[in-house]
Amino acid sequence: MNVKGVFLCALAVLLAGCASPTVDIKNISTEQFAASVEVVDSEFSSAKAYKAAPITGKVASGHGYTAQLIAVRSKKDDSISHVLSTVWEYGGEDWILFKSATLPGAVPLYFSVNKRDVSDCRSYGFCDYMEDITVILPAESLISSPGGLRIQFGSSRGVAIMELPANYVQGYLQGVSSATGGKLM
Repeated sequence: MNVKGVFLCALAVLLAGCASPTVDIKNISTEQFAASVEVVDSEFSSAKAYKAAPITGKVASGHGYTAQLIAVRSKKDDSISHVLSTVWEYGGEDWILFKSATLPGAVPLYFSVNKRDVSDCRSYGFCDYMEDITVILPAESLISSPGGLRIQFGSSRGVAIMELPANYVQGYLQGVSSATGGKLM
């Protein structure tokens, strides 16, 4: 499946209204995350999705995010692509404007901004902002990350490093593997 197809399928799954509740990751085991992987399929879709529960976190600057790992399995060629869907919500006087994502070792990731929105602006110039971003992750980077996964997001204001904990990444991989009969790529 080509990159554009992966993004379109992932976006369709996210917009389909099949959102899972956000979970607190502090005391959740790998096995619990694996059991929470939800399979989303439709006769009208060209792919089947395997969605981990969304998690929330904050980067060092204090900006909050919601993140969700999703495996997109093509019905045409049976290939699997891994997607990280993120929604950044923050307040300030201007946009952060995320523009790139990179793995350790300076590995650039395919990056797409799905939506940007501004709301609740006050008279003194402070507004609430939201940036919805999707990143394609190589399966190898997930499989070779037993200690979790760090992703650096570049923006007009510098960088923000998102850390996906090991129990979340490994649970996602176990859940996808179980649901697909062992297939991760």
